[in-house]
Amino acid sequence: QTFVMLEGCPKDLGCTVVLRGASRAALKQVKRILRFLIYVAYNLRLETSYLKERCAKLPDSYKVLPENLFSSSLCVDYGNPPNGRKVRPWNGRSNEPSQRSISGQVTAFDHQSILITSVWMADKTQCCPAEVKGICCYSLQDVSLGQFLRDSCFNLSLKCQNSTCKKSVLDHSLSFIHNDGLINITVEQMDDPLPPPPQSKKSRGNDESDDAIATWTYCTNCARVVTPLVYISEDTWKYSFGKFLECSFYNRDAQMNSPDHGCSCQMQSAATLYFGCGRLAARFTYESVKSFGVFVRRHLPIDDSFHRIEARHHLEQIATASAELFVAFDKHIEKVSREARSLFGSAANRPEHLQTVLAELGTIGNEVDHAAKTLQEKI
Repeated sequence: QTFVMLEGCPKDLGCTVVLRGASRAALKQVKRILRFLIYVAYNLRLETSYLKERCAKLPDSYKVLPENLFSSSLCVDYGNPPNGRKVRPWNGRSNEPSQRSISGQVTAFDHQSILITSVWMADKTQCCPAEVKGICCYSLQDVSLGQFLRDSCFNLSLKCQNSTCKKSVLDHSLSFIHNDGLINITVEQMDDPLPPPPQSKKSRGNDESDDAIATWTYCTNCARVVTPLVYISEDTWKYSFGKFLECSFYNRDAQMNSPDHGCSCQMQSAATLYFGCGRLAARFTYESVKSFGVFVRRHLPIDDSFHRIEARHHLEQIATASAELFVAFDKHIEKVSREARSLFGSAANRPEHLQTVLAELGTIGNEVDHAAKTLQEKI
């Protein structure tokens, strides 16, 4: 076989690894594990940079539970499936047996992706249909955190998927829903632009349109900004957006590390994360939501006696209400008749007018009696 060897490359960009000394089947397994280990090491480097710039820390009482080590991210606990169900998480390659463990059990290989629902909102109304998206981390389905912020948050030329909507990105909010969590993203225009970044972070590569992105955190419990404004590094820019969502949904133990402001609140629930670029600021908030299950049955048993009893009960209510209405009509007709007789009782009034009024009242009374009789027959 022919192999390509790459030499002289920067070590942080890649290298060539040669595996040999075993059968092809064994080398495939070793290659899969080695690729996963490199992926984990690369993700930890980027995620550590992201958490460091967010001023996050672990509580002193934090302990790693071996039975929950399924993620390549820090402090991510998927918990147990609801209602004791045994479900295999979506991994983007469920139909490929080669992507599952030999034992058939759920392993870390099954937790390197995330399935989310995204919704665009405008003025608290859903602007376009919700989309279910699967993100396999660090794959073609994924984007970097910096790329997502640049293309989906700070791109004012971005058009809404609803062709009839003419509003800008500033008038929309993007929501990501996963399990019992909801992340809302809104973009705001700031009064003043951010201060200039350090010289080393002004642009990425030779593309001058890639403006530097800064981050800071506002604590809702402390009611103030608790972290300094920091421009994100190259590693944070490259951090997987799928992993960013996973960390936001499942990292429930991380705390804010802000001794200058005396803040050690929980990062997931108390922190409002901001990313800024120029005069634009993207706000990320997390909140818990109550999820409901939908169950579809092939056959739904119907109790005929229940419906007969309910129908009889409704008919009795209609009969009672209609009888009271018709009695009220009769009493009102009698009242109008007495008032008409007293009004036309004097000699100055013409008796033919009284007869006309009494004739109209008689016609109305006959119509009411006919309606009462017809309704009683229908019941």
